[in-house]
Amino acid sequence: MPRPLAQGRLVASVGHRAARARRLDEAVRRDPLSGFLTLATLLDELESVLAYARREGERISFLLMDIDHFRRVNEQLGYRAGDQVLAHLARLIRERVRASDLIVRMGGEEFGVLFRHCAPTDARAVAEQIRAALAAHPPVVDGTPLPVRLSAGVAGYPDHSVGMRELMLASERALRQAKETGRDRVVISPGA
Repeated sequence: MPRPLAQGRLVASVGHRAARARRLDEAVRRDPLSGFLTLATLLDELESVLAYARREGERISFLLMDIDHFRRVNEQLGYRAGDQVLAHLARLIRERVRASDLIVRMGGEEFGVLFRHCAPTDARAVAEQIRAALAAHPPVVDGTPLPVRLSAGVAGYPDHSVGMRELMLASERALRQAKETGRDRVVISPGA
């Protein structure tokens, strides 16, 4: 017959389980490489941000960024080099956005930023700062600067969307346009 746990051991056991649950929750909510929110977390947050924006008449913008030809980095230099490039870009993004902005690793080499109280033209200006910083300060891989470039698409609410899905699709269309018109540029969505 098992012996009951002493009260102190029970409290310690519950405390360890709670800490473990917090760590697991954080692992689901945050990307381990960049420390940014995950896409799933963004989708959870975006609905409430949009509801608030509708209610208060607030403008929000979503910036979607992608490293140009990133696959080549992984194929030619390996995944460790690719991770170094991603970590470098993550630092540049973090240094150039407000603490209140939601930064997201969308997956692969894509990052996003949800700006509250921000017009698409202002989000574009931030994207241009990030793009210029990456060009001026390339990541260093094995002691060698690695020139990489960035394309980005921006969309806003209520400028280009009426809801979460439309906002994401508009920023994806703008990013695709940036890629198709020469890369290494930032494009604002032309409209809904």
